[in-house]
Amino acid sequence: MDVLRTPIYLYFFYWKGDDRMARMSNLKIRHKMQLTGILYLALIAIVLYFFISSNTLIRQSTEHQQALNALSTDIRHLEIGIKDYVYNRLALDVLRQRFEGLGKRLADPTLVEDLNTVQEQTNALAQLRARNQVIEEKIDKLTEASLNASNVVIKAISDRLVGAQTRWDVSDMERAVIVGANMNTNANFRIKVLFGKLKADIGVKDSLIDFLDTLVKNVTKDIERLKGTENEAAARQAKATNLIVKELVLEYIANVNKLNASEKQIMQSIDSIDHGIEGLVLKSSENVFGKIKGYFSTIISVILAASILGILINFIQAKAISGSLNQLNQRVRDLAEGEGDLTKRILVRSQDETGELAQWINLFVEKLQHILRDVKNNADSLHQASGTLTDVSHQMSTVPARPRKRPTALPRQPSR
Repeated sequence: MDVLRTPIYLYFFYWKGDDRMARMSNLKIRHKMQLTGILYLALIAIVLYFFISSNTLIRQSTEHQQALNALSTDIRHLEIGIKDYVYNRLALDVLRQRFEGLGKRLADPTLVEDLNTVQEQTNALAQLRARNQVIEEKIDKLTEASLNASNVVIKAISDRLVGAQTRWDVSDMERAVIVGANMNTNANFRIKVLFGKLKADIGVKDSLIDFLDTLVKNVTKDIERLKGTENEAAARQAKATNLIVKELVLEYIANVNKLNASEKQIMQSIDSIDHGIEGLVLKSSENVFGKIKGYFSTIISVILAASILGILINFIQAKAISGSLNQLNQRVRDLAEGEGDLTKRILVRSQDETGELAQWINLFVEKLQHILRDVKNNADSLHQASGTLTDVSHQMSTVPARPRKRPTALPRQPSR
């Protein structure tokens, strides 16, 4: 694989162990300088990733908290609706509409269970209130029936007392009966009044129960007094009516106690749901802030690690480049000052620009060495030839000179 043509980001995937250091030294200087840039680009990418992730997390958390706040508002609205229903200021159908959809919006199983419990308790509350409504109607019918019966007796005897011929036929027993019927009428009105107070304040229950016990005792005495007469059946009916009224009143009181306990449980369950939602909001906020804190801690750690690594890479690169340049500088200085040893070569440790420069300098020195060797050889040959020429000259100078012959003149040609 050609190092110079390999993308810079692939080196760390191919290099392992010592091979990584060898290939690192073979990188061009510009590629080495790009390593720091790539490192900081990776750092920027990581920071951007965590920044975008934190923004997304914050947005999702904001939406989740808004949903929880809306749910909490609906829960409080439901709580107000239950109180209004308890005090007869809200219809049951409207209250049930407020329950719809809340269970699907609660993600926590405990809160869903609490909401189902509240709904069940509300339904039980409605059943108790419906039963008490039936009791109220029954008591009202029984007291009205007793009043009507007393009125019939009173009217029949009163009509006989009003007649001039029949008044003397009214016996003392009948006169006592009309007195008892009148007392029964007053007692039924008294029951109505006390029962009305009972509906407003359960604290008056003892007064109503004591009054009913007194009525039963009085009617029992009337039965004994009227035994064997035609009015005995009316007295027994009055006693049965009073016993039924007492039984209904006791059931009504028990239902009211259950209603009060159920209302308290409903409010506690609503408070539990409300606190649970507040806990979810707090937990969500803590979770978000924890993740954001982790993101920032990671970012700071990455920045520190990248900075330290970048400084280390720059230091190593600067040291390597400076060492190579110092070696080249020293070698060129030796050549420039005339003290260079042409037999020495620069040790090439890398294949970058400084390594190539060292190779070219070594090649230059090698050629220069060859040139100087040729010059030396030529100088030696020249010196040898000069010595030979000197010897020849010396020999020629020792030989005697011969007389010179004068050249014969050539005949002149006739001009034309």
